[in-house]
Amino acid sequence: MATKRRRDPRHSRTIGRKPFVGRRYVENGKVRIEWSDHGRRRRRTIGKNSAETRRQADADLEEILARMQNNEEHHEPGGQEEQENVRPLSRTLRHYAVAALDVADRMADWVRASIGRMPEWEVVEEEDAAGEAGEDEIPTQPHQTP
Repeated sequence: MATKRRRDPRHSRTIGRKPFVGRRYVENGKVRIEWSDHGRRRRRTIGKNSAETRRQADADLEEILARMQNNEEHHEPGGQEEQENVRPLSRTLRHYAVAALDVADRMADWVRASIGRMPEWEVVEEEDAAGEAGEDEIPTQPHQTP
């Protein structure tokens, strides 16, 4: 039978401000931290519940959130030149969709051309099929031995 996981509300704490916010809590006697990184929830277990472990968890979470904030500030477009070089996602997706359709069209044209091409066959007339010599064939003489 599965045990029910419970958080201890006495040791829960929210750290940071939106959008860089995280939570430290104690669940089943273990100190854990949780934060959101680009829409994905991340969790880490720090250790058994004690005052020292909770302080360590707070410090770890503050460091993670500070790194995320610094990383976000570092990658923000700064001036007019950078903003012109940054292409909106919708334009990028449209560009890739058009390129994929272009490749599909070229493949379809190649398949149509391959199927439509008739192999070069030698035309056989009825008289050749009957074993008669045609105009371009030279009749062979039976080989005679002396």
